[in-house]
Amino acid sequence: MIHQMALVDDLLNDIADAELRARLQEQVATLRKEKKFGLVFEQHHPEMLCINDARIHRGVRVAHRDGAIEQTYIVDSMRATAATCRPEGGGENIAIPLDELTVVKKFGEPVFPVIVPVDHVARGGSAPHHVLIEADNYHALQLLEWLYAGRVDCIYIDPPYNTGARDWRYNNDYVDLADSWRHSKWLAFMQRRLQIARRLLKPDGVLIVTIDEHEVHHLGMLLEDTMRGYLQEMVTVVINPKGTGKLNFARVNEHAIYCIPDLGFSVIAGAPTRAGQLADAAGEETEDGNDADGEDAGEEEEAATPDDLEVAAEAGLPFPAEEASLWELRHARRRGGESSYRHQRWRSFYPLWIDPERRVVVRAGESLPLDQEPYFEPQDGVVPLWPIDAEGNHRCWRYVPKSMNDVIDEGRVVLGRYNAAQRSWTVNLWVRKAASRKLKTVWWDPAHDAGTHGTSLINRILGRRDAFPFPKSVYAVRDAIAAVVRNRPNAIVLDFFAGSGTTLHGLAMMNAADGGRRQCILVTNNEVSERNAQSLREVGVTPGSPEWEREGICQAVTWPRCKAAIEGKRPDGKPIDGEWSTDAIIRTEVPRTVRALSFASPELLKTKAARKALASALGIGQNALADAGTWYIAPADARDRPKDQAVLFETDALDAFTSALLADGAHIRTIHLLMPENSTFRRARDQLRSTLPPLVKLADQTVPFSEGLTANLDYFRLGFIDPDALEMGGRFSDLLPALWMMAGARGAVPVATGSESYLFPEGSAFAVLLREAAFPEFNDKLAKAQGVEWVFIITDSREAFVEISEQLATHISPRQRVHLYRNYIDNFQINGGGGQS
Repeated sequence: MIHQMALVDDLLNDIADAELRARLQEQVATLRKEKKFGLVFEQHHPEMLCINDARIHRGVRVAHRDGAIEQTYIVDSMRATAATCRPEGGGENIAIPLDELTVVKKFGEPVFPVIVPVDHVARGGSAPHHVLIEADNYHALQLLEWLYAGRVDCIYIDPPYNTGARDWRYNNDYVDLADSWRHSKWLAFMQRRLQIARRLLKPDGVLIVTIDEHEVHHLGMLLEDTMRGYLQEMVTVVINPKGTGKLNFARVNEHAIYCIPDLGFSVIAGAPTRAGQLADAAGEETEDGNDADGEDAGEEEEAATPDDLEVAAEAGLPFPAEEASLWELRHARRRGGESSYRHQRWRSFYPLWIDPERRVVVRAGESLPLDQEPYFEPQDGVVPLWPIDAEGNHRCWRYVPKSMNDVIDEGRVVLGRYNAAQRSWTVNLWVRKAASRKLKTVWWDPAHDAGTHGTSLINRILGRRDAFPFPKSVYAVRDAIAAVVRNRPNAIVLDFFAGSGTTLHGLAMMNAADGGRRQCILVTNNEVSERNAQSLREVGVTPGSPEWEREGICQAVTWPRCKAAIEGKRPDGKPIDGEWSTDAIIRTEVPRTVRALSFASPELLKTKAARKALASALGIGQNALADAGTWYIAPADARDRPKDQAVLFETDALDAFTSALLADGAHIRTIHLLMPENSTFRRARDQLRSTLPPLVKLADQTVPFSEGLTANLDYFRLGFIDPDALEMGGRFSDLLPALWMMAGARGAVPVATGSESYLFPEGSAFAVLLREAAFPEFNDKLAKAQGVEWVFIITDSREAFVEISEQLATHISPRQRVHLYRNYIDNFQINGGGGQS
């Protein structure tokens, strides 16, 4: 930058005209004073938006319908099939056929958007309707700001990554690596949309933006400026475990930037523990900032040793054996460096009374004040054990006495080995693993693979390959959003770069899994891919024609995918293959396997060496099998893998072996019998299967895609109306779907002629007064109506609106009493440039 400005100075000095040189130097000096720091990008590129279905009339701005918007015109006059157009910027008027023109709007010009119903799916009963809007997202955001300002819980967007691969368009022209302004265009494009997006969020609402390495740093700085007062957290998501075939590194990840309001408390919800993660959840931080047993977050924690587990198994489990994976053994004494000393938690310093003969913890004593010393005299055959470490430091137990006694009564406190050197005992306790875990900032989950659960899934849903480039894994999107709305069952979620509709699919899955009534609003344009556009042009199909629009992303991918996901069948009527995971853990019955070890015999396995060899073949700990007697049953809490096998060496002991399995083998899945596979084996197998109860396992719950989802979805296209015609009362029916959305999108989208005196749409949460004279009757009906939360009052008079509003039922919030059409028109006249609503 310094070098470039020095070059400018040199060029200015070369100007011979002294007056011109002085004027230019003055302007450059002003620019230097106004130099921006931080993220600097060009703001002057005017963003033009095509409105293909808008009516062309005299005075409107137009451009050529096909191709980049390089030249705009003002229509001077109209003929039947052509318009006489005056080039903006100067030039001769030219006649252009009407079917070659489209209306364009510059960024910031007032528009008056409405939504026009296209199609719908109704499978969700009374639940709020999801909404898909086919539109340029900037104009859609302007409408959504009027409808939903301050009401959205989560905005999730996956904008174009600006890779230079012609993956997005600015002013109807693809942006590629040859465009030296591509970063500035992308930043200006994003900034305009993010400014409105912020105003849509609730005070505790969260913005999530996914991005890769091409713009991640620019985006971070843009968000720092646009989302002031928000914390930024960046999550790395592994979406392609195999890696991309790029130079230098095989990239496996992308990023999700969370903009979280700085409220002084955690907004992000923890993730539920899946069945496959239970064994790995030990020591993870739970969503409330404490680990599973109440230990302060951040403290070091030692796991119980194998010897501790062995002693605990001998003492018996305080829970069913099949639930062993849900529990872990932890030390009863705090061992971390923080909040583990007596002076920090004096109420947790007390004796545990031990019965050495029975090897049990009998009870917890009373807390010892700080000014008293611990005592060690036995009482009534029990001895006191204090939380004092090997160095003599006074520590504390995990719980206060009352809680510790509750745990003792539940049988969850285990007295371990006696340490003669320290003249002390180890004490452990069983704690249930956390049902949810605090989310980490690196997500490596097979379910987030974009190939398997993105590309392959959408191909199965639509019944064709190459339907959409690089769709996200439905689980990656669901999990990203769930971090915000898992505990918000009535949340509103917005995605204004909807693409293939994965956000709606993931949110509907979340609702189906937990009974939520969350609402998703999708916005996407109907852009045709560059390859398809070329093919259409070759056969004479032009933008805006029905044949062209059918190939656009919204009509060809977003709507069909969302409809298919809800109905459970592809567009061709065939059921969707496969199942999806609900993220819930369920108990299932699993058949036990009984196998004949026909290659061995009791005689051959009399030596420890032979048994160790068999153990290696079966994947069992060698010493465990070598030291076994007539049979071996793996302990439920064995650390050796697998821990679900049993071996019977002496077939004559089948009855006793069966009894032992009934007592200690509820978790055993595979049973090996040392005998040939003959009729004797089959009788033994049948005896075991008929005697032993079903094996219960914990598994992730899955649902067939073909069952569909309980959801309602309405598909709209963004349209535009003449505000003068609206105020004259001729376009009320055009505005009605937007009022339905503002009031919560409940019930079927209503229709009206505009000649009604008032409306109470069935199943909806709003009413409309169209004629002031009908107010008494309207107000009587409103008092008796159930579920009406919004009232729209159509009147030309501000005074009449105030008078009517003051007489409405008190349960109607003042913010939900809306003056039409003035409120609508003023909003878009004032906020055309994206200003504060």
